[in-house]
Amino acid sequence: MPTERMLARHVITADGVMGMSVVSVRDDGTVCVEAFEHETPNTIWNNSSIALLQPEALTEFLLDDIERMMSHGDTLDRIHAYLNASSLLAVAGDRAVALSFSEL
Repeated sequence: MPTERMLARHVITADGVMGMSVVSVRDDGTVCVEAFEHETPNTIWNNSSIALLQPEALTEFLLDDIERMMSHGDTLDRIHAYLNASSLLAVAGDRAVALSFSEL
């Protein structure tokens, strides 16, 4: 049973960059990503992008890297390529940390 549902402008996973999607985080830490079809009352609107990271990947170093990339105008596709090449991204169904960040 999902404990939290967030509707995000973009979702970055190991599978790629997805447009408007719903991210559900379950009690056991696993995540589910679904394409947005319709609004439901228990879904939180997150006017940003969400990256689904391996739990051990979330470090100050990574946060600094993402902030630097965004301040230099890197696209979500470039951020995805960096995170994926570093094996930091989770796939839907894995345990993951949902990192939310605004696009500059």
